[in-house]
Amino acid sequence: HALDSAIYHLLKSYKIASTIGSKLHLSESSNLLAQAHEQKKDFKNATHYYKKFITYKDSLFNDEVNKKSSQIEFDFMLDKKQKEISLLEKDKSIQMRLIERSRLITTSMAIVLGLIVLFAIGLFISFDKVKKANIITTEQKEEILHQSEQLKELNQLKDKILSVLSHDLRSPVASLSGIMSLLDD
Repeated sequence: HALDSAIYHLLKSYKIASTIGSKLHLSESSNLLAQAHEQKKDFKNATHYYKKFITYKDSLFNDEVNKKSSQIEFDFMLDKKQKEISLLEKDKSIQMRLIERSRLITTSMAIVLGLIVLFAIGLFISFDKVKKANIITTEQKEEILHQSEQLKELNQLKDKILSVLSHDLRSPVASLSGIMSLLDD
């Protein structure tokens, strides 16, 4: 009689678990019902509930596998996104360095251009003074020739400086051009 009461309560438990859709409780209730019917020697019902127990147990296992699979996929996607963020931060850092470098080159070129303009203005003023000196006095011709020689040396020095500057700037400009083309790619 106690076994019948246990089966009755297990059936109630099974129906409640079925109503709320709890696979874990359905699995446990099915297992206990299969054992109770087996003790009662009702092998037909025991087999029926044992099959349900196996079905729910498999379903719970599949749910757990799916949950773990989803977690692994989520972790992978999270790691992938973090790597993408890291790469974007590195790209941003490289771009900032390139911008700083280009600003430095632009500033340097502006300074060099300013010096060249000042030098050209200086040369223009010097030539103007030489002309006035030729017109004003012929007695200072020797001095003017001497200054002319000095100006030629300065001009050669200027050409050498411009040549050196041109040579020195060619390499960074070529590097910058190469970096810019890499960035375009």
